[in-house]
Parts: sequence; C-alpha cells; structure tokens
Amino acid sequence: MSIAESQVIGRLLDQPGNIQNCDLKADEFTNESCRRIYSKILEFVENSQAISPFSIADSLEIETGKDWTVTCLRMSEESKGIGNFEADVNLVRRDGRINRIRQTLNKALVSLEYEKSPAVADKVIEDLMSINTSRKKTVHMIDEVVTSVLDRLERVNNSNEFLGVKTGLADLDKIIGGFHPTDLVVLAARPAVGKTALALNFANSAASDKPVLFFSCEQGHDQIGQRMFSVEGSVDSAKMRNVNFEEHEWAQVANAVHLLRKKKIIIADESYPSITYIIRTARQLKYEHDIQAIYVDYLQIVESTLSEREAKYQQVGQVARALKRLALELEIPVIVLAQVKRDVDARNDKRPLQGDISDSSEIEKTADVIMTLYRSDAYPDDAEKEESKSGTAEILICKNRHGPTGLVDCTFIGKFMQFKDLDHRYSQSSAYGSNS
Repeated sequence: MSIAESQVIGRLLDQPGNIQNCDLKADEFTNESCRRIYSKILEFVENSQAISPFSIADSLEIETGKDWTVTCLRMSEESKGIGNFEADVNLVRRDGRINRIRQTLNKALVSLEYEKSPAVADKVIEDLMSINTSRKKTVHMIDEVVTSVLDRLERVNNSNEFLGVKTGLADLDKIIGGFHPTDLVVLAARPAVGKTALALNFANSAASDKPVLFFSCEQGHDQIGQRMFSVEGSVDSAKMRNVNFEEHEWAQVANAVHLLRKKKIIIADESYPSITYIIRTARQLKYEHDIQAIYVDYLQIVESTLSEREAKYQQVGQVARALKRLALELEIPVIVLAQVKRDVDARNDKRPLQGDISDSSEIEKTADVIMTLYRSDAYPDDAEKEESKSGTAEILICKNRHGPTGLVDCTFIGKFMQFKDLDHRYSQSSAYGSNS
C-alpha cells in the first residue's frame, strides 16, 4: 500500500474537512482498500453524513461482510501530525496516472492482438490524452471569480496584451475580441465569395506569433501554398498559377518566401477527412507543436461517424458538436468554414444570415460565433446596383456569445486574395442576430 494513499485516507477520516482540498477520483487510488474507503467517504459527503473511522467502517462492513474498523483506525492514527496533505494528494494523483497509463497500454496490446485497426490506435491515443489532461476545478467561490477577473483586467491593462487569437482585421477584433480559446467559430458564405481566402488571412495573421493548424479538405497543400504566397507577399494569384511573372515580380515571390518561412502554419490536406482524423491530427499537433488555433475548410465536407443513412443535418450537427468538444479539450479556438444554401442567390438581398447555412439547426446552437461573408462583386447584378461597394467585402457577425453582433466592412484585393481594414469603424447592429 502506498504511504501517500494511506496518509490521505487517514487525514480524511481524522479531519473530514480536508475533503474540500481533495479533488481525487476513487480510481486514482491503486490500493483496493484505500479505493473502497475513499469511495465511501465521497458517498458520505454527498449524503451529508458524519465521517469518522467508525461510521465509515460500519458502512463498509454492512456492504462487504468484512470488519474494516482496524484498518480505518490504523490509517487515522498513523496520519496524525505527519506528512503534508496537499503533497500526498499530488503523489496519489501522479501514481494513479502512471497506473492508468500502464493499464491502458496493456489493454491496447491485448486489443491489437485481435484487431489491428486504426480505430484501436485512435482509442488508445484518446485514452492516454485524457489521462494526461489536468483536471479542471469546476466549483468556484465568488471571491475566487472576482479575483480572477481583476487579475485579467490588470494584466491586459498593464501590458496591452491581446488575449484572443487575432483575426488580422482590427475592426473585426473590436467586435469579437479575436478568436477565444474553447470557442467554435463558424464563417459561412456561398462558393466563390472568398471564405477560404478570408480563413487563410486569419491563419496567416495568427501564425506570426502562434502555431496554427489549417485543415484543407478540398485543396492540396500546394494550392494552399500558392494562395499563401498571394496573401503574404502580394503576389498576383493568377500569375502564381501560370508563372507569368514580370522581372520585378520575382522579387515579390522572393519576399513571400522569406516571410512565409517565418510563419508557424501547419497544413493538413486530407481530402474529405473524417471527424476522427481531424481530432486525432489536432491532438497530435497540439502535443507536438502546441498549436493555438485550428481552421477547417469546410464543415459540410467532413465525414461524421454516423451512418450515411442518417439525415445530412444530423451528420453535420455531429461534426459541429465534435469540433466544439475539440475546442474545449485543447483549449483553443476552432474556426470552421461552412456553405450557405443556394436559395440566397435567388433573393434580392443576397447577404446570408445564420439561418441560411446549409443544415444549420445544430450549427446555430453549437457555435459561439457565427459570421457570414458577402461581396457584391461576386454577383454582377449586385455590383452594378452597389457600385460604391466594389472592391469591398462585408463580414456580418450574426451571433456572438461574448458581446455585440454587427457588420464589418473591409477591403478585398482579389488578385492578392487579401482582406484588409477600411478606414472607417465598424457599425454595430442587433438586427442580424443575438448575443445568445
């Protein structure tokens, strides 16, 4: 029996108030007796029953038919006046983690003898990562909350620190505060409006100081790379395809190479990936490179784990929920692109709203931020009617759990696939969505 385990149990039996400083789970105790006693202590706490060596022993004796009095009294007596409770709790947690890793690996070896499949390997990785994830405190007194908020305010005020992942558009960051850890952000638009280009602008901006992961589900890494040359180096995207550069333009290509080599962007170009692949890859790269944001192009093309017989909206909803769980697990934002229904093209006003997203019901509920993209230049009739909007794009924040919704106008430079701020500020509006 581990001395630390015996000390923790003894201290809890002798001074039950210590349970407030103990967040261990029963399965973290490697000794069976300690595990049974600790489970019984938790049961007593839940039922508001008085805890003592005798009350715990009596309850266990009724359950098991075995006398537990000597064991409980011995642990209680031996723990008095020695050891550090917090240190012993940490030792139990460490030894429990090592034991669970050992059990997981042994179980995996047995499973792989019978079924050598990627699914088994994925399950092993998931189990190991869940063991390695630090337990979060989930119950907080208001004094703690107030202190935490004040610390954050002072830190940001004193250092001008930007806590989210920047979008690269100051006007957009003013509304949403960048992309926040644990958030699922949806960017939706019709095809050929520029949502992939905008996502690459987002990723390129963030990658100046943070490692990011870009899942390209339709285009290969070479095509994404060519787009990045245009975004970062102002290289004509059409000339990137046919390599028809003027002499001076080769200098821009060289500059793009220089700048992009400094970026921390990882591109995964699995075509029509499964959500399992995305989760597995993201976990691995979070561990290896500490990625700070994930971009997925695009939602409706990712394969769910549901049967193909299930309705499309159910499959898309399952993928959206899985991406939200991934954001929570890795504590980073996940920005996913989404297609908008073609019905929008038949309307007089072709600006998409959140209800226009294909298979949108679960997306609307799951996402923390929903943005749609519109360019009048993408529609010849609209371009004629809105001549003043030529060369611009509109980003509509339809949903924002952290603050206001609103409209951001920005400049779109098509040949460079660049989105840039306009001189004027954003216009806030509640007409397009809610903050819920």
